[in-house]
Amino acid sequence: MNFNVPAGYLALPVGMTLQDAQEMVLRHASVAGHEDASNEQAVAQAVANLHNLSQGLRFAGTVYAGFYLHEHEGQLSLGSLTVAAQPVSYGATGIAVAGMVSAFGQRGRGSQVMGKPFDLPCGKAAVFTGEFPYVIPGSDLSQGQDVSIILQQLQAFIPIPREAVGGQDGMTVVTVLTPSRAHWELYARHAVEVLRSLEFDGVDSRPV
Repeated sequence: MNFNVPAGYLALPVGMTLQDAQEMVLRHASVAGHEDASNEQAVAQAVANLHNLSQGLRFAGTVYAGFYLHEHEGQLSLGSLTVAAQPVSYGATGIAVAGMVSAFGQRGRGSQVMGKPFDLPCGKAAVFTGEFPYVIPGSDLSQGQDVSIILQQLQAFIPIPREAVGGQDGMTVVTVLTPSRAHWELYARHAVEVLRSLEFDGVDSRPV
């Protein structure tokens, strides 16, 4: 699988070892001059969190994970991009895509999310966009209280052509999200760049 990563994203290594995570935490803490750099307990917790996150991405079939943190229109903007692939039985491609959109339409009526089928250069896709509520558990935060946030998100589900995976069924999921609602057009362009550039090994893409 190949695709373009939009400019400005910093990759988060997927499947890091504990030693890799420790080296990354110490390197960034040292460069930033962070006060926790000399706090063994704080460093150990950061290392454990990073290691767990990186391994979690690997188990989720993540091919790429990155975040975007730059100034945009005079404001600091934060977003993330993930591309994952997992074995999923889907049957006929067109029916699978239409089914995902239809199923969401039945469950998501009244929500702030829209789903549509699209023809991409690499094949058919079910694409969902809108506002997604997330709750961050208080156990993961210093203040100890749950925090609810609304994220703008685009998520595309693309059946992987069987010839690209030895005749097996699989699904690629591309997710772009940001809490910066005012900057959504920027991240939508990032999503379009990834989706239009996505190619599967051994499969010819077509212009759209």
